[in-house]
Amino acid sequence: MRMLILLPERRNGLSDMESELTNDILSEIPLNLREVPVQVTLPRFIVHKCAVQVNEEGGEAAAVTGVSAGVRTGGPLVPLFTADHPFLFLFKIES
Repeated sequence: MRMLILLPERRNGLSDMESELTNDILSEIPLNLREVPVQVTLPRFIVHKCAVQVNEEGGEAAAVTGVSAGVRTGGPLVPLFTADHPFLFLFKIES
């Protein structure tokens, strides 16, 4: 699994960035990337997962909430990437 973080240049630029993204652009982004060591600083994530099943006999729901601490990777001599304002993140599951 890979995580792609899209951080707008402007602190309040997330909605503009989202409106400009298309499927074609999203599929081209990984083609223009290269792997380099980077120290990444992210805010804490609160993840909430919910599943609802409804059938003829009624409904059933389950929910789980988890908190993830910030992530830091890399060493002291690598560039720093800090997501310190609203950003978009995507996960790609590789087969």
